[in-house]
Amino acid sequence: MEQQGNQHPWSNQDQAHRVAYLVAGFIRKDLSPAERDELDEWLLEDAANLRLFEHLTDENELGNTLSWFQQLDTEKKLAESKADPRFHQPVLAKQPTYWPYWMAAAVIVVMLAFWWLQTRMAMPKDPEMGNIATTEIPPGSAQAVLVMENGKKVNLNETAKDTILEHGVQVKRSFGELVYPSQPQAMTMAMHRLIVPRKGMYKAVLPDGTRVWLNASSSLSYPNQFAGKERRVELTGEGYFEVVSDPARPFIVRTGEEETTVLGTRFNIRAYETGKQVTSLVEGKVKLNKGTISKVLIPGQQASFDQDHWAVNSYDQEQLLGWINDIFLFRNTPVKDVMEELARWYDIEPVFKDKLDFHLNATIPRHLPLTKLLSVLEKTGHGHYRLEGRTIIITR
Repeated sequence: MEQQGNQHPWSNQDQAHRVAYLVAGFIRKDLSPAERDELDEWLLEDAANLRLFEHLTDENELGNTLSWFQQLDTEKKLAESKADPRFHQPVLAKQPTYWPYWMAAAVIVVMLAFWWLQTRMAMPKDPEMGNIATTEIPPGSAQAVLVMENGKKVNLNETAKDTILEHGVQVKRSFGELVYPSQPQAMTMAMHRLIVPRKGMYKAVLPDGTRVWLNASSSLSYPNQFAGKERRVELTGEGYFEVVSDPARPFIVRTGEEETTVLGTRFNIRAYETGKQVTSLVEGKVKLNKGTISKVLIPGQQASFDQDHWAVNSYDQEQLLGWINDIFLFRNTPVKDVMEELARWYDIEPVFKDKLDFHLNATIPRHLPLTKLLSVLEKTGHGHYRLEGRTIIITR
């Protein structure tokens, strides 16, 4: 997607439309692998492209622009109707037509990206950030190890596409997903453990149909079939759950000394060893237990245990679930928390040379190479970042 010489920006209309199409496809989550590579290539060309991508994929910006666009569309149609002789004839009232969110988002992205790219392409590109790294570190990817009760280990990222393991358990390699059959094939009850290393992420569909996303440095222990009056699993690290409703058999997630009990709901649990466990409810209802102290959450709330009680707060759902949507979404995030996220995803170690307490705001695709991501952070004007081997040096 390189611009040729001092070409007039209006000669790049095809490229503007193409980039708009790719960004819209990212929002709709329907890009093909080749289109995803094409979008990555454009993002890596220039730091300004990353800033535009951040603006166009921001949920608040999309909502505001959608309202504006719909208002313009309504006024235009009213003017056209008044000019039509049939305007004065009585007509039956019609129900309003609502666009699917992804369609509106796609139109808005086309409008904004087309306008911006027409003017942007005539401008010189931002210079590359210097002295960030001598070698490139790629991002994480779908990888995990499945450990059977008998000790057998299956490296899931080394299997072929749609591999069938014992008793009908499927590995969908292209989707990074492990799927258990709802009706086990003469399966003996056994415990399985799905381990996701640093630089990894993986999904699983459990025997009851519950879907689980595991972030880097996480693991989930569960039976290969649920029997009895409870569905129990054990989590370390971070996981997002979409639990199939079954009132007769509550779903229970154990994390250390805490338990989360649900009937059917969507929620995220963050339980890394480096910080407090935080449970965030997206939909439904969950009950948290630690010893004899319990707390029920409603959607939009998150809680952590503080000394002798549950501390409950509201949270930013888009930011919380950025990781399952393949985005780093930092909103007033402490730099140390940002570096912890990067350490797990890129398998690097951050080193702070100065006492730093600033916060960062950025929206960055998780599939970017590390040096490009650090260039974006450098552009925020907060801190300097230097990569030495697998160590990030952060200074004032």
